Amino acid sequence: MTSLAAAGASGAATGANGGAPAAVAGASGAVAGAAGSASGGTGGSGGACPVWPIKAAPAPAEVTFNGVSIKSSEHDCAWRLSNSVKLPVTTTHTRMLFHYDVNGDGIDDVYVGPNLDDPNPPAPPNPRTITLLLSKLDGSALSYESTGCELAPPLVDGTYALRDLDGDGVNDFVIAVNNGFRVVMNRPTGPELTITYDFPAITRPQLSLRDVVLGAFEQSPTSELAVGFMRIDNFASTHSGVLLFPDPAHASAQAPVSLVSSDQQGNGFDVSLNPQLAIFTALPGGRALFGASTHDTWVYQKGKLATTAGGLQLGIGDAPYVSGATYLDLISVGGHDRVFACVGDKAYGFDPQDPKQHLTIPLAFAEYTACRLVDVDGDGDLDLVDTQLANTPSIGVHNGDQANGPATQSHQFTPDRYRAPSSDTPFLAVGALKGRLLVSDADRGDVRGFPLTVSALVCGP
Repeated sequence: MTSLAAAGASGAATGANGGAPAAVAGASGAVAGAAGSASGGTGGSGGACPVWPIKAAPAPAEVTFNGVSIKSSEHDCAWRLSNSVKLPVTTTHTRMLFHYDVNGDGIDDVYVGPNLDDPNPPAPPNPRTITLLLSKLDGSALSYESTGCELAPPLVDGTYALRDLDGDGVNDFVIAVNNGFRVVMNRPTGPELTITYDFPAITRPQLSLRDVVLGAFEQSPTSELAVGFMRIDNFASTHSGVLLFPDPAHASAQAPVSLVSSDQQGNGFDVSLNPQLAIFTALPGGRALFGASTHDTWVYQKGKLATTAGGLQLGIGDAPYVSGATYLDLISVGGHDRVFACVGDKAYGFDPQDPKQHLTIPLAFAEYTACRLVDVDGDGDLDLVDTQLANTPSIGVHNGDQANGPATQSHQFTPDRYRAPSSDTPFLAVGALKGRLLVSDADRGDVRGFPLTVSALVCGP
């Protein structure tokens, strides 16, 4: 789903895709070292960063980070934020691009990219490289250490969405670069580039990656990859929509299907534009997509697109930036699957066939809010995290409940100089705890004063 950074503001992820795209020709020969050894070696310094993960061991029941205890037994707490810890990267690497457990200790490792202001395309002496920080356990004490490695092509600087595209239980990579998309499969033998898609050339492209969903939405049971995007040309025109790529796990020259599309003059922040087109989710069963547009909602199923009224009375299809959905996902409440939507200052859980019956949750903040469902504490239910991105960013956590959904009340905190990463989620997982470590990108205007940091969510009064 949408990253926390991108879910609420159209420009939140733009410009993060500055890397030059990998060439298709010769890509397979360039990646042999990028996966590490097939046996799973991930340590050391220098060389190519590993991406194929070692089989994970269970994370410890309790770890200590910066003197703070993180316990797997802590659930539905009054969450607060610990002091931040600077991650061990140079001042040229300021952005968390993506994260997952690659060294097999049950704790997410962090892949870090360069400052947005670094040269694009790469230029000496500051090439746009990606490096890796590995989690390290000394007994129960958790820290992060630099590897000094560099991520090899076809993995490039951009905005990443991680999805398992071939069902092997390992993350694959959907990457937005300024001029298009790359899909890279994570194989034991090394990363394999399967999709290269470029938009027509424009003057100053900025591409935002929005929702990314895998399912079988055409007539056949073969999986397709739906990719939502918003693309701005020199702040003069905007193109938003959803592309459907067939069989993304295998190389193909077949062009994607454009499901919905909008081309408008303007900078992407005008009320008349239609960035909501890139906000959607799969309906239960993974055979249909449900999305929002400016004035209605839409469903794509068995190769056919239809507009619907489902959710309109909740404001899901209203004009963007006035209200309108900024986030769509699925949630189970009381054993029933529901579409989950953030609209203005509220979140809703509803059946799109009968949206009159719905769950309503007041958000912690009234405007410029990004939403995310994540199991913060590993208790098996989805918690709601909403973030105010404007002015002084603040975060609210609504503890989840399988019977009733996320709580109407939230626990709120304000990180110091917080910058939401453009990754799928700003939270690093510690085993089943998906939201106990919060990453803040560096402030590129003052990298030394406000570097790339991580803080712990603490269970307290």
